[in-house]
Amino acid sequence: MTETEIKNFSDSGESKKSETVLSLKEGELIDCFKKVAGPALLVSIVDILIRIDLSSSGRSFTLFLSWSIRLIFFIYLSYQVVFSYKKDIRQAAVFGGLAGLILGFLAAIYNLFLVKKVWAVFNLVVEPIWFGLLGGLLVAGLSWLFIKFKK
Repeated sequence: MTETEIKNFSDSGESKKSETVLSLKEGELIDCFKKVAGPALLVSIVDILIRIDLSSSGRSFTLFLSWSIRLIFFIYLSYQVVFSYKKDIRQAAVFGGLAGLILGFLAAIYNLFLVKKVWAVFNLVVEPIWFGLLGGLLVAGLSWLFIKFKK
């Protein structure tokens, strides 16, 4: 290889190496996790406290309130991603997916202790994936709406 070919090869390979998940750079993914982890943990704690406190009042009302809190959190996260963090829709999907993974994993741990059945162990895998997909789609869709009507 000539010196020019080596330079072109190293330029094309090294410059794109810093790109990772959906156009987030290496440091931005960790920063994304830091921005999402605190609010997601707070929402999970509030969700678990509501489930404990209202468990005697009826399952349907508790589920409705729990999902309402999660939906409000995803709307808040979409707003933050678009207006505070100035990210695009693909990056918003990553924010929502990470938040969903955290919410799902903490909900699965709570359900593991609540249900005490063998099948609840499978929720440790399924529920974070489900919440991650749901969070990614919701935050991406809501961010698209915010960006569309912002102009």
